[in-house]
Amino acid sequence: IAPRARPWRFPETEHLRLSSGLAIELLRQTQIPVLHLRLESRAGRWMAAPGVAGLMASTSRHGTARYSSAALARRQDGLGARLGSAAGQDRLQVTARGLSEHAEELLELLSELALHPRFPEAELAREREQLAERRRHGRSDPGALAGEWLAAALYGEHPYGRPLPDPEDLLGIPRRALVDFHAAARSPENSVLFAVGDVDPEALRDAAEVALGGWSGSPRLPEPPPPPRPRRGRRVILVHRPDSPQVRVVVGLQGIPRGDADYVAARVLNQVLGGGVTSRLFMDLREARSLTYGCYSSLDAGVLAGDLSAGLSCAAPKLGEALGALLEHLERLRDEPVPAEELSLAQQYLTGAFPSAGSTLGGLCGMLARRWLHRLPEDIWARYTGMIEGVSPADLRRVARRLLRPERAAIVAVGDAEAIEGALAAFGEVERRGAGELPTPG
Repeated sequence: IAPRARPWRFPETEHLRLSSGLAIELLRQTQIPVLHLRLESRAGRWMAAPGVAGLMASTSRHGTARYSSAALARRQDGLGARLGSAAGQDRLQVTARGLSEHAEELLELLSELALHPRFPEAELAREREQLAERRRHGRSDPGALAGEWLAAALYGEHPYGRPLPDPEDLLGIPRRALVDFHAAARSPENSVLFAVGDVDPEALRDAAEVALGGWSGSPRLPEPPPPPRPRRGRRVILVHRPDSPQVRVVVGLQGIPRGDADYVAARVLNQVLGGGVTSRLFMDLREARSLTYGCYSSLDAGVLAGDLSAGLSCAAPKLGEALGALLEHLERLRDEPVPAEELSLAQQYLTGAFPSAGSTLGGLCGMLARRWLHRLPEDIWARYTGMIEGVSPADLRRVARRLLRPERAAIVAVGDAEAIEGALAAFGEVERRGAGELPTPG
C-alpha cells in the first residue's frame, strides 16, 4: 500500500559567505539543540586513481596537524560529537555533528579533518589492509562481481566504470598519492559548508570565520570526462563461479545524469518497472511466476552520467525464463502506455515517501548537498512532489523510449558457466570470464 501523501514544506535556506570565499547554506531547526555540519567539495573518485580517494577520506580521520588519532578520538568523545569523512564518485565530504552549544568546537574539528590531515603511515597501513580485505570479500560476492562488470560494460573507460585494483595493488598505494589528491581536490571555490540545526546565523558565521576564514588556494581541477557514448549493441558477460547453485544476473542500460530535465519522469518510470514490491518486475517474476525471491530496478544518476539497472537471483535452470521476462518488461514499457491507475500508484508512493528524506538533520543536510552538487534550482525540493505528480503517461512513454533500449543492454550473469551458458546464449554472444579477473571496459 502506498503511503498517504502528507503536506511538507522544505525549510527556507539562509546563505552566508566567509572572507575566504567559502559559501555557507544554513537551515535553522530549533526543535532540538543539535547541529549537523557538512563540508562538501565538487571532487571525488572520478579524478583520482582507483582506491586513492577512499583511502584519503578514511585515513584523514586518524590524525591532523593539531591532533593525533587518539587525541582526536578523546576530543570527539569529550564533546559527545561524531566526525566523518567520505569520498563519492563526484564529491568529498567531511561531517561533524553534536550539541549546538559546541558549534565552535565542531567547526574546529571539521576544519582539522578537511584541511589539515597528516595521513600517518601506521594508520594508512591499517586502512590499506582494511580496504584490501573488503576487496577480497567483494571478489567472492556474486552481487559485487555483477555490479563491477556491469559498471565496466556501461561506462567503458569513463571513471565511473573503473573497478578497484587487486588487493595487492591497493596495499601498494603510496602516501604521496593521498597527499597530492588532497591538495588538488579541495578549495573554497569548489566547496560549500552546510549547517542544519539550532544555531544563530551570525554566531555560526563568526565561528566558521575562525575555523575556515583563512582557507586559501584554488587548485586547478581537471576537466570532468565526457559521459560515454551509448552502446550500439548488446553485451552478454558470464562470470564463472564453479558449483554455484544460484545465478546473480543484472541488466543495465545507460541512463542520464541527475541534472537532466527527464530525471523526475525517469524516477517514476523506475518505480513502475521495479522500484518496489508493487512494481511490475516484483509482481510478475516473484509473485506470479515464482522465478526469484525478488526482482528490483534502480536509477543511478551521478553528476557526469547515470544508468538504469535491474537485477535478480534465481536457480540456474530458471535463468532463461527469468531473464527473458525481465527484458520483456523493458519492451512493454517502451511500446505500451502505462495505465493511469498504475502511474498514480507509483506517484503516490514517491510523493508519500519524499518527506522521510528530510526527517533528520543529516537528511536535510544531504538534500542541501544534492541540490548544490547537481546544480539544481533553489526551489527544487519545494516543487518536487508537484513535479512527480505532473508526470503524464506521455512523459513516461517518451522517457521509456529514450532509456529502455534492450537491444543495447549490458547483461551480466554470475554463476556456474556449465549450468547457464546455454541459456545465456539465447540473448547474445556470451563473453566468458573468470571470477578472479578484473572487469574490462566495453
